[in-house]
Amino acid sequence: MLRMTVIGVSDGGSNCQEGRYMKLVIFSGRGMAFAAVSSALMAYAAPSFAQVSAGEISGRVSDDSGAMIPGVTITLESPALVRPMSAVSASSGAYRFASLPVGTYNLRFEIAGFAKLLRQDIVITAGFTAQINPRLKLSNVEETITVSGEAPIVDPRSTSLGTSYTRELLDAIPSARDPWVIIEQTPSLVMDRQNVGGNWSGQQSSFVSHGSGTNEMWNMDGATITDMAAGSSPGYYDFDSFEEIRITTGGSDASQDSGGVSINLVTKSGGNKFRGSARALVVDESMQSENITPDLRDQGAGSGNPIRRVTEWGFEVGGPIRRDKAWFWGGYSQSDIDVGVVGFLKPGCADANDKDCLRSDVTNLTNLNAKLTFQWAKAHKSSILYNSGDKLRDSRGAGSLNPPETTVRQSSPGYMAFLDHQWIPSDKLTMNLKATHVDGGFLLDFQDDSLRSVQPTFDIVSGLNGRSTTSTDNIRPTSEVRVDGNYLLSDLLGGDHVTKFGLRWRSTPFQTFTVTGGGAVARFRNGVPSEGELRRDGHTSRDMKEYSAYLNDSFKRGRFTINLGLRLDYQNDEALSANVAANPLAPELLPALDFKGADTGVEFFDISPRLGITRDLKGDGRTVLKTNLARYWGLGIDGAGTISPTGQTRLRYPWTDLNGDRVIQRNELNFSRLLFNETNYNPANPASVVSAATVDPNLENDITDEF
Repeated sequence: MLRMTVIGVSDGGSNCQEGRYMKLVIFSGRGMAFAAVSSALMAYAAPSFAQVSAGEISGRVSDDSGAMIPGVTITLESPALVRPMSAVSASSGAYRFASLPVGTYNLRFEIAGFAKLLRQDIVITAGFTAQINPRLKLSNVEETITVSGEAPIVDPRSTSLGTSYTRELLDAIPSARDPWVIIEQTPSLVMDRQNVGGNWSGQQSSFVSHGSGTNEMWNMDGATITDMAAGSSPGYYDFDSFEEIRITTGGSDASQDSGGVSINLVTKSGGNKFRGSARALVVDESMQSENITPDLRDQGAGSGNPIRRVTEWGFEVGGPIRRDKAWFWGGYSQSDIDVGVVGFLKPGCADANDKDCLRSDVTNLTNLNAKLTFQWAKAHKSSILYNSGDKLRDSRGAGSLNPPETTVRQSSPGYMAFLDHQWIPSDKLTMNLKATHVDGGFLLDFQDDSLRSVQPTFDIVSGLNGRSTTSTDNIRPTSEVRVDGNYLLSDLLGGDHVTKFGLRWRSTPFQTFTVTGGGAVARFRNGVPSEGELRRDGHTSRDMKEYSAYLNDSFKRGRFTINLGLRLDYQNDEALSANVAANPLAPELLPALDFKGADTGVEFFDISPRLGITRDLKGDGRTVLKTNLARYWGLGIDGAGTISPTGQTRLRYPWTDLNGDRVIQRNELNFSRLLFNETNYNPANPASVVSAATVDPNLENDITDEF
């Protein structure tokens, strides 16, 4: 895919980190050659950033004549810091504070012979670099000059495109309370549904941006948490646990692997002061209007999807364990979402236009969060975050074609654990170690255990399901260890170099257990028995390993910045051992299998170059021209799923219901005519533990090229 996006930043009037932009997107075939473009484009856009959970402050210190001043002591203070930070300007006057938590900062500049300068109210959001270039005045007396309200709102080094939603914005936007409705607000993003008043807050939305609907990345505090089996979030969240939500849609440097949308959830931390909050929120039928017209009813809208009741309650509290040394923060939330479903009717009530006839689909979400932050020494700070949650949904899949017995009960208990350690050996070098484990997955179970032995029905013409369903148990843990570094090299080739580098290892194994009630599906045509579909239960187990390295140099000279980066990614997956039981109706056709595992022999080793150029037009960090050229490779590899013979296997035969009980018996199937079989099944060798499907050894990863 070739994706062409006009990227630029224009003058903004506030610190809300939002602006106007326009875009041009051009699509082409997979694997198009890397584009070379010589023109520069400008547009109105949001401030930009890479996919991290912290920000930066940097700049150069000069005197009134513009001469750079080395040896200036710079002190940084903020409620977001456990203790103040300090640095000394280099021979070029350059200084830098990296890996700063989201918050508001004050900078103090001091050197003998000059008046002290205090810059106040510098707002730092995740991934944002504030360029502060102070000019100190000569002074023989002890005085301090205080400047506030002049913090930059545009990052002149970065070419990324996206939007940052601070806590103030999250509280002010009149919407439901989950990350997907915030994604919905972001320029260029198109959703697959509209969450009205919270009616979809119990289910994740899908979205697309700039033509890319895959390769989305979910991050929490800069650590990757994506459910790679689905390319989605591994769970649901306490909305009040976020200090900020940051969404990136393009123009990323080499620190980010994905060409799709990246979402970073930045969580709250404690502080030197105790603080807390509690809330109780309610939306019910009395707060909604009805917009179902006769024309919509004629199209099958019925009485719509009315909200019965949506409630949320929770609290959060944080403060010092020991001032300037250790902090804590924690929170708990519970949400209950009760909505009616179009065509999902109560027994004995046949009027789909009457909302009182609708059954409810109820979802319950719970979340518990806890974070500890320790400043071990001046150069060492650690934080530990634990998040646990569960989702209970009583009628997933409900609708006019899915009566209650064909829906599933969902439960999704899991947790996420994070360790983050920051080491600052000097005011030029910052190192971060992150270790993450996500206990992900979910169970979609029968409405009642007795339905495990009941064959589902399906009408081929109408699409109506009946009697029972299929249950799936999805086990999806992920683990990641990454090391990232930032280094400031000042006064080289007439400018300053900010070099970012990193290494990452990630493991994303997952298992899926699949069970169809009674081992078969009775298929009808307009109510007449037609086909019998035999199903052998499925059990697939796969693992994917990813190794990554990147190097990105941001060279700033005058008003120009050049970002040059290179990223290396290696991905490999394999099918792990799994076993399945024989089908009860035809064990000779679908026998038990004991699969020992296999490797596809396919590996992805991908090289991603990145080039970005920016110019600060007025030198004040408020109007910046940006252009970027990047290649991205796809996330994930699915060859192991193709060669696994133990995924659920279906065989379809003509069926005559001889006894009229609408249930498939063995003697009612015409085994001489195989109408359909799965690609992992070999009819000539049913007991084979080698899948009939193969993977091309020359398989290549998908590519997105972006300008």
